[in-house]
Amino acid sequence: MVFLCCQYIRLNNIKLIPKLGLHGRWGKWRWGMTVTAPSISFWGASKVDREIALQNIENSSDVLYSDQQKRLKTNYKYPLSVASGVAYITPNTLIGLSTELFMGIRSYQMIKAEPRAVIVPEYLNDGLIDFLSIYNFANPVLNGAIGFEQKLSKLFRLHIGFRTDFSYRYSPHQFLNKFVDPKNQSTQKNIFLAPSMDLYHSSLGISMTRRASLVSFGIDYGLGIRNNVEQFTDLSNPQLSSLLQGAPSTNSRITHQIWTLLIGYTYYFALK
Repeated sequence: MVFLCCQYIRLNNIKLIPKLGLHGRWGKWRWGMTVTAPSISFWGASKVDREIALQNIENSSDVLYSDQQKRLKTNYKYPLSVASGVAYITPNTLIGLSTELFMGIRSYQMIKAEPRAVIVPEYLNDGLIDFLSIYNFANPVLNGAIGFEQKLSKLFRLHIGFRTDFSYRYSPHQFLNKFVDPKNQSTQKNIFLAPSMDLYHSSLGISMTRRASLVSFGIDYGLGIRNNVEQFTDLSNPQLSSLLQGAPSTNSRITHQIWTLLIGYTYYFALK
């Protein structure tokens, strides 16, 4: 028995994301707030190529679902978000806190394709199938960050930070949104594939100020752990009703680690 599923998406979208910000100062305190409006799409075009093959299945003919379409109408949405932050500043020290709330987006058609007869051999076709349309969604997310800066000398400053990067696709057990049965799309949709894992980042760095230049070096470490994750497929017990994906269990564990080297340079024209 053979089950093969491949999908390729190239997405292009030009949009406007309006943002409004406020800033205030009270003695040694600094406060800021931004509101980012939902995105406004001006133009979007995508190419989607998808193929599902089923072979050597008992009491069933070999079948291939295959199609490719270009210049498909596309709208990748960004949600409404509200962010705020506060900082306490002294001549040698800065401590800051910030948070941002991203509102959710209900399931929507991100890429609109034309229904076609996509089955090979052709005599197995029993109508048109919306095989290439892609749907997307976003759950509400609240992220936060804390930062600390300490002056070490006239030239050098130390920077320490911690932030969250929570996934808008998080679900209790699934790590990836699965491909669906093309003939059973009355209750299932072809969801845009994306990992769903909450990440926690910590960073450490140092900066050097010389005249109008600021040079920064640092490292960032990110960690994400998911327990009781549903398997993407269970090849030990394939089932025709689930396109040979079997009955996946929820006993998997996924660990994700990221190390990032940070290098920055800022030139202040007003200080030259």
